[in-house]
Amino acid sequence: MIPRHIGRMSAGIAALTLVVAIIGAPWETAVARGFFVVSIGFGLIAGSGLIGARTQFATAFVIFTLAVAQRLPGQPVSNPPSPNWTRTITDTRQVAEHRFSLSESAWKTALSKSANTSLLVCAEAILDQLDAMTVTITTANGTLARVVGAEDAYGAHPRPDRGGFYRIPIQRDLFDRADGATVTVSASQTRTPPLRLCGTHSIRPGVDPNASRFFDGTEWIAPPGPTSHTRWLIELRLADQGGRTILAWY
Repeated sequence: MIPRHIGRMSAGIAALTLVVAIIGAPWETAVARGFFVVSIGFGLIAGSGLIGARTQFATAFVIFTLAVAQRLPGQPVSNPPSPNWTRTITDTRQVAEHRFSLSESAWKTALSKSANTSLLVCAEAILDQLDAMTVTITTANGTLARVVGAEDAYGAHPRPDRGGFYRIPIQRDLFDRADGATVTVSASQTRTPPLRLCGTHSIRPGVDPNASRFFDGTEWIAPPGPTSHTRWLIELRLADQGGRTILAWY
């Protein structure tokens, strides 16, 4: 015969579980934990009593153990690296480069439907002069070089110390039947560095992880981002007649 006191012990463990779950927690957390303990934990304990007192006791003990384990200190978890970063061009000899592959069907399909093509380069802070940086794009069809600055700001620049895009319109025929494009960015000859360029992660499947690189004044190196598979935030944008973006390509 199963001792009657086992049922009372199960009830006591259930009450202790509720105390362990909510004690010391902020009131919002305590309410949430209390709700789940009462609605789920107590429900499981009560339901297991239909099988038998010993099963009910075992269920109550397991739920109590889980509540205790939840309160144990966990291992510290470091924050992941930021998906966005900036690096400074400190010398007019330094160059940021990004290479685009234009052979994929997704690019060619979007290009055939586009009415406007442009190149966007992200730089930190609002550039306050008209010739802050020199941007060059080269394909098999030719080369376009532009000095870019304040009047080329594009989209939201919420704060002076936040990165924002600068837009260079490009004739569509520069891309016709071209399988690739290379973009270089440097501080203009009339600007005194530094020039802070934005970077991010290469997240598009199939993108070349070595598409971006940096000339530090002596040699070409990987872009100086915080992790591997980083790239400059330089993109090609294809838009329809109304200006709606069809494709952002990097």
